[in-house]
Amino acid sequence: MSAIQSIQDGRRMDHITGVVGEVMQLLVMMRPLRETLDFIARRVCECLAFKYAAILLPEDTAGQMRIEGSYGLDERYIREVNLRRKPKFTPGLWSESPSIRAYQSGRTVIISDVRHDPSFKPWLSLAEEYGYRSLVSIPMVLRGDPIGVLNVYSPTVRTYSLAEQQILQVVATQAALAIELARLLLEQKQSISRLRELAEALRREQEATERVSAVRQHLIQLVMNSAGQSAILQALAERLDAPVLAWDRRQSLMAWGIPSASPITKEEIEVWSRWIEHPTVSARLAQCVSRGELVRIEPSKSEGRTNAVAVVPVPVGHDLPAYLGLIEVQGQPPEWVYRALTEGAGVLALELMKHKMIVDTEERLKADFLHSLLTGDVKDWNRAAERAQMYGIDPTVDYMLMLIDVDESGRVDSRVRVRLNEQVSHVLSHHLSLIATTVVRDVIVAIYKAKDPKQGAEKGRLAGRALRDHVKRTMAQTKLFIALSGPCRHLADFQSAFQDGKAMLAIAREYGRCDQILTVQDMSLFRLLLRTHDPGQMIKAAELTLGELATESARSGLLFETLVAYLENNQDVQACATALAVHPNTVRYRLNKVEQLTGKSLSKPSDVLQLTFAVTVLRLIRSSH
Repeated sequence: MSAIQSIQDGRRMDHITGVVGEVMQLLVMMRPLRETLDFIARRVCECLAFKYAAILLPEDTAGQMRIEGSYGLDERYIREVNLRRKPKFTPGLWSESPSIRAYQSGRTVIISDVRHDPSFKPWLSLAEEYGYRSLVSIPMVLRGDPIGVLNVYSPTVRTYSLAEQQILQVVATQAALAIELARLLLEQKQSISRLRELAEALRREQEATERVSAVRQHLIQLVMNSAGQSAILQALAERLDAPVLAWDRRQSLMAWGIPSASPITKEEIEVWSRWIEHPTVSARLAQCVSRGELVRIEPSKSEGRTNAVAVVPVPVGHDLPAYLGLIEVQGQPPEWVYRALTEGAGVLALELMKHKMIVDTEERLKADFLHSLLTGDVKDWNRAAERAQMYGIDPTVDYMLMLIDVDESGRVDSRVRVRLNEQVSHVLSHHLSLIATTVVRDVIVAIYKAKDPKQGAEKGRLAGRALRDHVKRTMAQTKLFIALSGPCRHLADFQSAFQDGKAMLAIAREYGRCDQILTVQDMSLFRLLLRTHDPGQMIKAAELTLGELATESARSGLLFETLVAYLENNQDVQACATALAVHPNTVRYRLNKVEQLTGKSLSKPSDVLQLTFAVTVLRLIRSSH
C-alpha cells in the first residue's frame, strides 16, 4: 500500500506543479487578487479531493482574519464568518480557531473530527450545515513570516499522511508567493495609475492657479484704480460667470455683480439680498465665521430658492465687515471658482480696508470739529461755519442734541462702550433726521434736525425709548441715562446745549433716573442751579443751612441719607422708612437729630424749603463741578 500511496502522492504533486504554472499565468495577466485566490482554492480541492477550501488573510488594523478567497463555500457562509464569527488574534473564544493557531505558530493544524474538538465549537453549526467533518489549516509563510492561512475541508473524518501535509504545505507556499506577486503587481499598477492621476492633478492645479491668479491680478488693479466695490464685484462675476453679492456684517446688501449672460435679473438680486436673513442661513454663516473658510449652502425650499450659494467671510484684521457669496445658477462650479471667490474676498477686504481708512480719517476730522463745537473751543467761526456745512450742519436749520451715558454703578468696560456707540447710530437713524454722532468725554452725543423744539423733543423721546429698549434686549446689564437739549439755532448754541445736556445727565445720575429721558423743560429749576456762574457762594449758603450735616463724612452718613429720603418722599415718615428699609421710629429719631444739628424744624415750611434747597445744591453743584 505504501508504494501505491507514493505513486498517488507523486501524481498529486505533479497536479499541484501544474496548478502553480496556471497561477503564474493568471498573475502575468494581472487578474484581480480575489480571482487568483479563488482559482488556487478550486484547484487544490480538485487535485487533492477536498470538498471546500478557503484562504484567510489578516485584516490590516482590526486584529482578526477574514476569508479573501474560497471554493465550494457560498456567499452566506463567507459573510457569516467574515461578519459574525471572525477568527481573532486577541485572547478569547475566537482566538482558538485553527486558522489563528496555524498563523501564530507557523505550523499546520489538523482537526480530524470537528465534532470532538472543543476549540472549533464557535463554527461547529456551520460545519454541520455545510457537511464537513475534518479540516487542515496550513500557514502561508513568506520569508519566515506568515501572511495568511490555507484551509481545506473534508466531508469525512480523516487523518493526513506526512506526504499529504507536505503537498499542502507546498501549495500554501506557492499561494503565498502568488499573493505576494499579486500584491507587487497591484502596487505597481496602482503606482502607475497614481502617477498618471498626479500628473493630471498637477496639470489641473497649474491651470486653476493661473486662472485664479489672473482673477486676483485683475481685481487688485481695480482697487488701485479706485474703481469701487460695484466694479470689483461686477468684474468678479464676469470672470466666474456667476452672480456675486456682498453683504455687510448687519446682513445688508453692499454691492453685487451679474455676468452679462446670467439668467438672474436685477429684480431677483433684491430677493437674494434678503436671503441671508433666513434663520438657517444665519446659522451656516456662523459656521463660516467660526471656521474662517468658504461654506456651501445647499438649495432649500423653505428659503424659497433652488440654487446653492457659496459664501466666504471677508475679514479685515480681527473684524468681519462683510460676506461674499456666489449664486450657483449653473450647478456646482469647478473647484477653481471657489478658490477665485476666496481670493475675491481677500481683494474685497483690501478695498474695504482702504475705504475704512478714508472714512476713519474723515470721521476723526469730523469728531475733532464736533468736539470743538460742543466744548466751545472754536477759534474762527467763519471757518467753523464752512466745516459745519461740509459735515451736513445747515446754519438755517434748527438742531437738538441727545446725550447718552452709561450707568456706571454696574461694570462697564471699553468693549461695552464701543458696542453701545455702534448701536446708537444704527437705532437713532431709524427715528431721527440724524446728522452725526460723536463721543465727548465718554458721553455719546447725537445731533439731529428739529423743525421746532416741541416736535424735536417728542421725536427725541421716542428715539430715546427705542434706543433704551434695544439696548435692554441686546445688552441686558447696561442701563442708560439720556438727556435732550434745547434747540440750537446758531453754531454758538451747541456749546450751551451740550452743557445743559451734561447737567441733566448729572441730575439723572444723582437721582438714579435711568427710566426717564430728561429735557430742559423738565429741569428748569435745576438748570438754573447748574448754570450758576458763582457756585461757591451757593455751596457756602447750603453749608450754613445744613451745619454739621454739610461735612463730607456727614453727607455719606445715615442722617443725611435719611433727610434726603424724607424730602424725596413728600415728608412722609412711613414712605421714608419703607425706602430706607428701617422702622418709622428710627426715621423719627434720625430726623430729630437732623433738627438738633441744623437748628431747623421739619414742621416749618420755610425751614423745609431751606433744607431742600441746601440738599439740592450740594447734590447737584458739587457732583457736576
